[in-house]
Amino acid sequence: MEDDDLEYDITFPTPLPADALNDEDVLSGEKEPVAILLGWLGCTEKYLSKYGQIYNERGCITIRYTSPRDTAYFKADKLKDIACKLLDLLEDYSITENPIIFHIFSNNGSYVYSNVVDVLTSGDKRYQNLNVCGVVIDSAPGKPRFKNAAIAYGTSINVNPVLKYIMVLGLWFYLAVTGVLSNLAAKVYPKIKENNNHFLYDKMASDPTRWPMLFLYSTSDKVILAEDIEDMISRRRKLGVSVTSMVWNDTDHVSHLRKHAEEYSEICGEFLLSCLGYEQESEQHSEEETAETNEEYLLTKKQ
Repeated sequence: MEDDDLEYDITFPTPLPADALNDEDVLSGEKEPVAILLGWLGCTEKYLSKYGQIYNERGCITIRYTSPRDTAYFKADKLKDIACKLLDLLEDYSITENPIIFHIFSNNGSYVYSNVVDVLTSGDKRYQNLNVCGVVIDSAPGKPRFKNAAIAYGTSINVNPVLKYIMVLGLWFYLAVTGVLSNLAAKVYPKIKENNNHFLYDKMASDPTRWPMLFLYSTSDKVILAEDIEDMISRRRKLGVSVTSMVWNDTDHVSHLRKHAEEYSEICGEFLLSCLGYEQESEQHSEEETAETNEEYLLTKKQ
């Protein structure tokens, strides 16, 4: 679907028979929750809809969007407009009073989300009463690592290997140069950080929102390092944010659902219920398991 050049997809939950309703799996209420999914670099609707199904099956409306490949790298000034158009969809579909949860993927989704946060906290009266109740962050965010960012871009394009190598090398150089210049400029004019994607990580660490966060990541991820996400978790918790997490040691970047479909779906469902204020019969196990896995990971690194 397209709206003023914003290509997105929206799905409304299919009503289930009364005898099929299960409090643990399907949410009932006057206003369906809205899950806004923001895809990774090169993500297609075919893949993003699989994540949307997790929320549709629980009675949510899902809005799915992936920013164009070049936007975050070369046209970051368009992200604010994209954020506004995404939020305006809530008005278009008369769901501004519904509870909202974000599910974002990799740094590409994080760029859009960060601009959404900017808009929500800007004081604009159009968005002041929106009820955001949480965010799920899959394989993000990562600190500025120019090589990793260039490789991620190369992975998302399908061209001749030689041309891809040249493009990745050129992008690596471009990011390194603009990164250095941005840091120098920020020392003179700090406000530049607000609209510069080189500062995404610090912006997300210090953003003023305090809704709950769920981080899903892997110690095997070569694009976004586990240590970056663990540092982000620590920094958000120090600000008083309720943060839970799930870490795997055998999955690649944004590939956790593929290998751990049942577990992934379950933890997202539990987090959704928690954000909506539903009482859980059992405590979410992620924090303890994360600590145990992290300890094993650190021991492995030392060996």
